[in-house]
Amino acid sequence: MLLSKSEKEFISQGIMEDLRADGRGRLDYRPVQFSVNVIPQAIGSARLKMGYGGDYMVAIRAEISRPDPEAPELGSLTCSIDSSSSAIKGVDEKGSQDRNNLLATALQRILPNSFDLGQLCIVKGKHCWALYVDVLILESDGNSLDAAVMTARAALSATKLPGVSMEEDAESEALELSNDPNDSKALDCSNLPLAVTLCQIDATTYFIDPTKAEETCARAILSVAVNPSGVVSFMQKSATGSIEPSVLSDM
Repeated sequence: MLLSKSEKEFISQGIMEDLRADGRGRLDYRPVQFSVNVIPQAIGSARLKMGYGGDYMVAIRAEISRPDPEAPELGSLTCSIDSSSSAIKGVDEKGSQDRNNLLATALQRILPNSFDLGQLCIVKGKHCWALYVDVLILESDGNSLDAAVMTARAALSATKLPGVSMEEDAESEALELSNDPNDSKALDCSNLPLAVTLCQIDATTYFIDPTKAEETCARAILSVAVNPSGVVSFMQKSATGSIEPSVLSDM
């Protein structure tokens, strides 16, 4: 997003005075609204609307796969992100794809490392569930990583895997999926983290949940993921500025 010098000064001054352009303080999130099970074809789904310019949807897909030989008791969780052509104003197709790839890489580092992949095991060393977390950005006005993590967390919490039984004989084995909703299994998502993105506007002033215009004004952007126990499981810095250690501990 291209902003004039006067626009940047107006936004930055408002943040430093704790009165942002949309009326929020520095540490205020935009209001969010969740809906779950919004995609009938998915085994789990969620949609998040953030403020007046953020709209995210996540669908969970599942298939039976072979586990990694080095982790025979674990399933897998793979994240991807796509966006509609009009999701991010002022960004061309290549820029949008590069941004989606960066977000998908961050999401892949955040979710599988905090998710109990052992609950996806069907038969150790033979069969497991492979889950796919597909994020679609319908509209974005900044802070996409926080929004994507929140929406993915809601979709995984709404996911139920069908019951699986195995029939074996001397020559073969076959897996059979149950159609009984009462036989389905919810996922344990209690350890999944939330992401918080903080932006630094000057040496000592920072704020959360940036809009796209505010991200443009930030000298440094720091994204962290924190699980319910308070453990930081992910940290990533972007933008060109540096963050002093004393300010980092305060953030």
